[in-house]
Amino acid sequence: MPPTVSYNQQQTERLYGSWNFTYTIINTYTDTYKLSTLNASSVTPGDYFLAGINLYGSSVIAGYDSKYSTFS
Repeated sequence: MPPTVSYNQQQTERLYGSWNFTYTIINTYTDTYKLSTLNASSVTPGDYFLAGINLYGSSVIAGYDSKYSTFS
């Protein structure tokens, strides 16, 4: 029987891949997040996050926050 993956991990894994964002403050900006590396949270046991890079080569993270039942 294969190991069971936790709900929190499943939710975070939904974020794998490339995400394109466009937002307007005064001007319109775009960015792309490429999320590829799953990590266990060292702060909240049982939570996970995905690490990756954005369009400009900076580090980014995203995940599912089990306390608030939301993505961040």
